[in-house]
Amino acid sequence: MKLRLHSEAKILIMLSAIHSIVGTFFGTFLIAYIMQIAQSEAISISIYKIALYTVITLGFILLADTVKRKDKMQIYRISILIQALCLGAIALTGDGIAPYIAIFGAVYGLAMAFRHCPFNIIIGEKIKKRMMTAYTGYSAMVSGIASVATPLFLGLFITIGSYEHMAVAMLLFLGFELILSFFIRSRNVTSKRFSLSVFIPQARRSILVRRVFLTEFLAGFSYSEPLNVVTTMYIVYLFHTNLNLGIISSVFAGVAIMVSFLVGRYGRPEHFPILLIISNILVVSTAFIFLVFTGKLSFILYRFAQSSGMNFITKVKNINTFNTSNSAACVSRDCRAEFFVVREMALNLGRILSFLILFTIGFSGNMDWLKWYLVIMTLCVAAGGTMSLKICRHNGVRKYKTN
Repeated sequence: MKLRLHSEAKILIMLSAIHSIVGTFFGTFLIAYIMQIAQSEAISISIYKIALYTVITLGFILLADTVKRKDKMQIYRISILIQALCLGAIALTGDGIAPYIAIFGAVYGLAMAFRHCPFNIIIGEKIKKRMMTAYTGYSAMVSGIASVATPLFLGLFITIGSYEHMAVAMLLFLGFELILSFFIRSRNVTSKRFSLSVFIPQARRSILVRRVFLTEFLAGFSYSEPLNVVTTMYIVYLFHTNLNLGIISSVFAGVAIMVSFLVGRYGRPEHFPILLIISNILVVSTAFIFLVFTGKLSFILYRFAQSSGMNFITKVKNINTFNTSNSAACVSRDCRAEFFVVREMALNLGRILSFLILFTIGFSGNMDWLKWYLVIMTLCVAAGGTMSLKICRHNGVRKYKTN
């Protein structure tokens, strides 16, 4: 029977798409902007990202009790206002933001804590386990469609205009996101206070929860942001202009859309193991090809693997994470906030460690190490895919008939 997404699920998908559009500016193109205005791009980007993810982690911990017991959408709307302040700062200061990049990263990190802390729990509340594969696939597909047009538009707009003008345009999307947020009703599923001391024993007893957190750490170290930063740096190094950055990002966003559509439309848990194995082989082999034959062609081949195989690994990880949060056998209903806080801590610990390595590479001045850094992250992607494979088998999904 074909499953249909309910109206609130569709609005959640639209909110994710708008976040993808604005996030492209704060991610891909802000990194390119930092590379233009900073004396040492690797150091400046690392400082920005370390400040960002440190504040996100602290924000999750401080907000968790309020999110658990209060209206989650009110907290979500605060994130929109903080993002608007960040865009206003870029529009007003322009190149003058360079000395304050750590402060900017911290403020944007606060915005992301106010967004992701309630949003992750709302997804767990609104999307049932049987709908999670379809929701994850279609959400990524719609966000991907936005990601195809956005980099091309941003690249062209910035090339003929400025980052300051683009920041003003992004404010319109935030206004639309604010309006849509009023169509989601938040459910307060518990009156109990946030307590890690209650959740930690549950996590220790569940091998599935521990594997989910390890997968999140590996994702944070590699494909959940650091790898995107390094590939953006390589695009700037190899292809030089913001327009080329936009064209290449849009092309491979199209590949990601196709993967997301196939997962949402045809994805079944029994297909995941063999596809995870193929994805692991694809990303690792293309990384080593790029290491040995560094150039535009080998990089494009690697980006294809990143947009297809790595994208699929990400989808399975997200499905496993949200399904685990909805499983009463793994996480009690009163501990969902605690689950997502620890998950965020694992994710951001990996990110911070990864960006500390990038900072060290920038400080050393030897950017040839960037290739090895990319390969190490790719191996962590494969390790995360292997851990997702174990989670699938733990949930009763078998690899074909080899057991």
